Amino acid sequence: PQNILLMEKWPSTQIKLCDFGLSRVLTNQRLLEMSGTTDFLAPEVVNYEPLTCATDMWNIGVLIYVLVTGHTPFGGATKLDTQSNITHCILDFPSDLFEKISKKCIGLIQ
Repeated sequence: PQNILLMEKWPSTQIKLCDFGLSRVLTNQRLLEMSGTTDFLAPEVVNYEPLTCATDMWNIGVLIYVLVTGHTPFGGATKLDTQSNITHCILDFPSDLFEKISKKCIGLIQ
């Protein structure tokens, strides 16, 4: 993802997150617009529901999935397909991508 910066050459590096332009203070207000990269949206964002701390946890799970596999977990042929996969939580852990990933890491993603 473009918002993750490696400060030095991998593997001995610091990782920094940047671009918090879409961040919001947690409130019970409904979202009036959908913003962000579709692949990283939580179900409540897609459904215009109030955000909670679980929204951030969802994003962390998606981010870990991407970091360990190089693929997004809910990607579809179109944005609407991706949103449908997200709202129905259609998530797969294909063996070709996860054969070397620990069960603890998979549990963290879940």
